[in-house]
Amino acid sequence: MEFKHLIESLGNNLHTLMELWPLKLVSTIFLTVVSSNHAIALYVFSTMVFIDLLSKIIALSHQRRLDKGEPSDFYHSITGIAQAAKDQYIQSSIMKHQFSSKIILYMFLTLTAVCVDYFLMKAGYKQLSVFTIWGYLALTEFCSILENLQDAQAEYIYDLLKLINKNKFPFLKDSKNKSFKE
Repeated sequence: MEFKHLIESLGNNLHTLMELWPLKLVSTIFLTVVSSNHAIALYVFSTMVFIDLLSKIIALSHQRRLDKGEPSDFYHSITGIAQAAKDQYIQSSIMKHQFSSKIILYMFLTLTAVCVDYFLMKAGYKQLSVFTIWGYLALTEFCSILENLQDAQAEYIYDLLKLINKNKFPFLKDSKNKSFKE
């Protein structure tokens, strides 16, 4: 008698499991894509671009404070962001354009690198294109953040910039093969 009850219970559970199967299938595919290495890298890169834009906003606020003869230390540059936006030093349309351009560039370069890696894999070579592109883009964003913080007079950034300028980290140079400003 218990065996019959077990079979009925399993049948009911299987029927319940099969309800809304298209929604469950789409949800599974979505979660798989969203949690893939490429998607996670996109989230991380988007975060870096956001930090870069935030550091640029702070640098623009700093420039506004300098232009107006106001105290222009890092703290005041952060607290002066709203006034800098009111005075048109910070324009959201330009910031949105920069953000979306970087994300589109990231996706374009990553897709291209995936294609190159596919061909390399088929030819029996190591697949390094995606990681090379990701590394380059991450370092480019990192350098841009450092430059923006330097422009905003963030005092603790100078020691790191001195290390870069002394060629202890030669891969952290700007795109024109020049070291950061001193």
